Amino acid sequence: MAKNGTRKADASEPNYPKKYWWLILIFVPVVVALIQAKPWQRGGASGGSTSITIGDVSVIANEATMTGTVLNEDLVAQLRQAVERSQSGQHAAAADSIEKVRLAAPQIAQLPTLLSTLGDEYQLSGKNEEARRAYQVVVTKDPTNARALNGLRRLPAAPLAGVKLVNFTSEWENVWYDSLAANIVDGNPASAWLSRDGQFPQTFIFEIPAPAVISEVSFNNPAKGNPDRGAKDIEISVSTESASSAFRVVSTASLAKNDIGQGIPLDGAPVARWLKVRVLTNHGDKDNTSLGDVFIVGRPQPD
Repeated sequence: MAKNGTRKADASEPNYPKKYWWLILIFVPVVVALIQAKPWQRGGASGGSTSITIGDVSVIANEATMTGTVLNEDLVAQLRQAVERSQSGQHAAAADSIEKVRLAAPQIAQLPTLLSTLGDEYQLSGKNEEARRAYQVVVTKDPTNARALNGLRRLPAAPLAGVKLVNFTSEWENVWYDSLAANIVDGNPASAWLSRDGQFPQTFIFEIPAPAVISEVSFNNPAKGNPDRGAKDIEISVSTESASSAFRVVSTASLAKNDIGQGIPLDGAPVARWLKVRVLTNHGDKDNTSLGDVFIVGRPQPD
């Protein structure tokens, strides 16, 4: 003991700098949220679905704050109710609670963690298509979102969302005749692409938001004024490197005239980030070739 009555520090005792006290205020809540969320237990490509946790509620609140929105007490109560329902196995009811939050606060309705937890609850309640729609909104905006990608991996293969047409050979540009190349990715069965001329091949290159295992490519081949314009012989190639290189042929096929929903399976279910379709012939028209929607069917690549 020092003469002035104060306790003298022992040399063996740690001496923590007081100027770093503020780190505790930040570090501790983050650790607590992670422990509650238990992200290391979240299902992977082969794991089961996960359910909403209190940690997720904290993350959702933080994401809302980043958009300039503060969750009020009613919204937080709804999310906590979703947690309680999920933990008691009432996953459909938990999804309903989350949907009420989205309806009450449209400004946060598409937050990635909110949608991913919604997808998880739908999936756990057996509503796979509702789950898929929730996950796809997330990966369309953020192709690297691990939780949404894992959710999609657990679902059966389906047309991938967010596919973009990034290159094509030609299109018929006419203000009176909607026949642009963008029509083959618009999801509208009434629209179609028309080539500028009768030349072959006509080529389309599609970009997939994230590497995916592709099981088939589905084609709509409606008549665009003349059934003979419909695409006939096609070649499908895939690449994982770029939109302009390292393509390898994975399928060839002939499309029926004036038919929709023609699925062409791909040999070996390849992994692709870019997909190329070459139209080699049509059904006989000498001036133009037509093609409707193209859907790339698959699932995100496993980790």
